Amino acid sequence: MPQLRLLIFTSLCTGFGALLGALVGRPLGARTTMLTAMVAGTMALLTSLRLAATRGWMDPDRRKGGSIGGLVGLGLASPLAVMTLQRPAVLVVAAGLVGLGVLVGAGRGAAR
Repeated sequence: MPQLRLLIFTSLCTGFGALLGALVGRPLGARTTMLTAMVAGTMALLTSLRLAATRGWMDPDRRKGGSIGGLVGLGLASPLAVMTLQRPAVLVVAAGLVGLGVLVGAGRGAAR
């Protein structure tokens, strides 16, 4: 159950951060939209991991590995989300890749 909580928390935070970044960059063109979504998603991911560690949901020593795994997941999810904006189910799967990357990167037993 702690793994599911960490997966959902990091996925939702990163997804909302990327969405806000995309909304900010949208008036400035497609490239800017992608850039601002990536930057905001990265910041949201790192913030969500810090919050999870301070709340005791994650081992603080494993935050670095979770960050690396989450960033890899974000790198895989971003093109998938951009290519399939019309399909909400694929966006949910893309956000789940971030949470899955956090769990894999943090390692077994990181979630509390």
